[in-house]
Amino acid sequence: MVEPIETIASLHEWGCTVLGTEQSYDVRLLLSSALNQPLSYLIGHPDERVSNAQFVQYKSMIKRRQLHEPVAYILGEVGFGPRMYRVAADVLVPRPETELLVEAALGMVSDGVDVSVLECGIGSGVVACEIGLNRAKAQLSGWDINPTAVSLSKDNASLHGVTNVSVYQGDFFSGVRSGGYFPSDLPILLVSNPPYIPSSDIEGLDATVRDYESRVALDGGETGYDFYVELAKLMRDILDSGTRVSMCCEFGMGQENGIRDICARYNLGPIGFDRDYSGIYRVMRVGIM
Repeated sequence: MVEPIETIASLHEWGCTVLGTEQSYDVRLLLSSALNQPLSYLIGHPDERVSNAQFVQYKSMIKRRQLHEPVAYILGEVGFGPRMYRVAADVLVPRPETELLVEAALGMVSDGVDVSVLECGIGSGVVACEIGLNRAKAQLSGWDINPTAVSLSKDNASLHGVTNVSVYQGDFFSGVRSGGYFPSDLPILLVSNPPYIPSSDIEGLDATVRDYESRVALDGGETGYDFYVELAKLMRDILDSGTRVSMCCEFGMGQENGIRDICARYNLGPIGFDRDYSGIYRVMRVGIM
């Protein structure tokens, strides 16, 4: 039998030495995963010795993180809202700010009301799943051109027992326009956390994002507004068909004026903005459901 060679405390200290003390929380997450124990266990058992196999696994995780791989990819999961969701390489890692998008969407759809929720870029499926779990009468449909995202979002829906979400691979805009969603007596909510980073800014992103996350999910075109323009066009077409429609989207720091201009161009409103936990405008809401 292989004798344990390290303690929980010493492994945490070693991880912080390799990655830097500013990543202390990430180190604890990786160590917790390697030991298959909750974070609270690490705090309560600092002198417990670990096995050689656990040390080898932990060391591999630290090396991957040293190469800037996102912690969520290393762990294979991430917390979002009250639940844990699976993540996979080449699919955007859900951020805490996107929980605000879910809150905005839930605020626009009353519980017990029939509504069609259409998501552009379903990614890992966290937004659709959270809406579906909180609004049982909503009929959700999500599109993504990334087959990995389509598979992952279906897995997450199954994991959490979400039965009112349908996922499609392909272009969102053509899917909605050709799918018979409008004209309709059923109101529509368009939801998206679309790519919003200007193409020329991609190379300047942190290596954790630039080198590992899907460029397709990041690149918003020359100005960063490509998807917002297309979403605004779609919303105007739905309105012109006589169908009630609203929209809520996440956007990047400082883009609120551009978003406002796009909505004005297509005569969409009223428009409102929600701030993130740092006081930065991050989510826009257009229309009244």
